[in-house]
Amino acid sequence: MWILSYQQLLDVEQFTASQQSTTLSQLMERAGRACFEVLLRNIQPGCRVHVFCGSGNNGGDGLVVARHLLENEVPCFVYLNADRTHCSDLFEEQLSLIQMDFPKFIMKWEDFTSEITNSCDILVDALLGAGCTGPLRSGLQEIIFLMNQSQGIKVSLDLPSGLSVDAHMSVEGIFKAEYTLVLGAWKRNLLHPEYAEYCGTLIFVPIGLEFPEGLRSIYGCTVDTESVRSIYRSRSNFSHKGDYGKSFLIGGSLSMCGALLLAVRASLRSGSGYTYAVGPDECRVVLQTAAPEAIFLDKDDFEADQVHQVFGIGPGMGTGAESLALLRHLLQNSCFPVVLDADALNLIGQNRELMELIPPMSILTPHPKEFDRLFGLHASSFARLDTALQIAKKNKIIVVVKGHRTQIVCPDGNIYYNLSGNAALAKAGSGDVLTGVITSLMAQNYDPIQAAVLGVWIHGRSAELVSLTKGIESVVASDIIEGLCLVYSELNAL
Repeated sequence: MWILSYQQLLDVEQFTASQQSTTLSQLMERAGRACFEVLLRNIQPGCRVHVFCGSGNNGGDGLVVARHLLENEVPCFVYLNADRTHCSDLFEEQLSLIQMDFPKFIMKWEDFTSEITNSCDILVDALLGAGCTGPLRSGLQEIIFLMNQSQGIKVSLDLPSGLSVDAHMSVEGIFKAEYTLVLGAWKRNLLHPEYAEYCGTLIFVPIGLEFPEGLRSIYGCTVDTESVRSIYRSRSNFSHKGDYGKSFLIGGSLSMCGALLLAVRASLRSGSGYTYAVGPDECRVVLQTAAPEAIFLDKDDFEADQVHQVFGIGPGMGTGAESLALLRHLLQNSCFPVVLDADALNLIGQNRELMELIPPMSILTPHPKEFDRLFGLHASSFARLDTALQIAKKNKIIVVVKGHRTQIVCPDGNIYYNLSGNAALAKAGSGDVLTGVITSLMAQNYDPIQAAVLGVWIHGRSAELVSLTKGIESVVASDIIEGLCLVYSELNAL
């Protein structure tokens, strides 16, 4: 799904109304009703809900939510700005509906006191949503400050008030939601770490928006179950191992055999017909014992071989002179895109001329510190993403900027934000697992962009699934490998 700018959001709403022969008022009713249904499923009996509405369309959404709550006999109080000189027409329409049946539950912002703050159960923020385009006025700052003091569960409709759809904002004064109900389309600022603590858990709420054919966004699109369904290819019962390629994982050193082993095992679990472990002789016993399905090749014997296809280079290989010579040789002689991670990236950062040797459509998978070692320090994730886009276009490569909401940045300018994964991935070795997964997918003849997008999603989904039984803190990289079978079972069931 495309990540839309503020203007694109407005255009899509108009397009949807036109395509469905409906009105913007009916779309607002649909959006508010959908949010109400999410809330109703999670409200405990007796909970009191306090809905704070601005005077724009986000406030109108909030009024729809409040009206449905009251109609279903959920205790609900609505707080409005006493100064309503600049109200949207849709807000006025929804206000007249709720005033008709529930006038005694409508209050002013000023009525929300510190005493009420300590006693309310759920706060719903419908002050601004996507309508925030500049600094907050003093009245909004004051009510948001008071709302943030509440001990109740805090829910924002579409975006936390004070946060823009796509402009860089100061975090000062933003409503700090525990849950954000994302209405109909993703917004860029919801997906970046700078604002994550203000957005809480993101819950996507479909509202039936339709998108014009040919729509594109400079902000890219999201990777979710629906998008990977269109990439993943199930296997024919008449296929054999030769149909699924050969992946070569290259790395390892005396103290880091485990990194190469993780990549090799991930490749085996991700479907490559043959998986080769290419490392120093001191890793031979470890690899052949722990991954008997893989074929071990000594890196000194492998160095002169120029005919192999898909290389995943870097896990545990070290940054010494021998590793540098091997990396240079592989980059100069590979006829196919390669996957570069860990020490391969560190070597490139120390020897910048290697950037020019990277085959087109190769995949780099840096975490933020590796990225900054490669391309210089960056003040924000937005700046890092801008640099990744420039590098991808210039060098015709794919840059996987790892983190929560990992971004896959492509040479054609497309950016894919991955929606799977959790903090279980914040462990040593998880990047080695990702290298093995992506390399395996490339060996199976997924094109590099497909391999990166699908591989990142599978990796994150595995972390989600194994966390359900092991707990986020207890998950290690080997668990993520074992969870891959659960992900492939899901994909085959789609």
